[in-house]
Amino acid sequence: MTRSTRKIASFALASMVAASFAAGAIAAPGKGKGPSWKGGKKPVGTIASFADPVLTVDMNDGSQFVGNVTEDTQIKLDHRGRPSAKGNPTKGSTADLVAGYLVLRIKSDESDAGVVVEKIKVRKVAAPAPTPTPTPTS
Repeated sequence: MTRSTRKIASFALASMVAASFAAGAIAAPGKGKGPSWKGGKKPVGTIASFADPVLTVDMNDGSQFVGNVTEDTQIKLDHRGRPSAKGNPTKGSTADLVAGYLVLRIKSDESDAGVVVEKIKVRKVAAPAPTPTPTPTS
């Protein structure tokens, strides 16, 4: 291969990897060895269940994330999309790890104890508006 052909091949490979990261096909590497997803304003998944300490998240790519939540896990609660809320996320707790809540970011690490959730950012899902009941006419 010539030098210019290698440059083109390297650029093409880098472009494909970058596109895969952007599309969510490859989990972005975290600080540790565990998988990490960062979606920004768009959710990367939905909490399927939380049975202390095990958190299960259904990821948008069809995979499932399972990790342990510890006292060191940083939980943030995002308030965007709620009319009464102001922008910045607040510190959350395990009470905010509710099935159905959207996951905006999750970062984990693998240790001897298994996969440990280091950080998670969730957003409450608005309760559906009640369906009006028709009033009987006489």
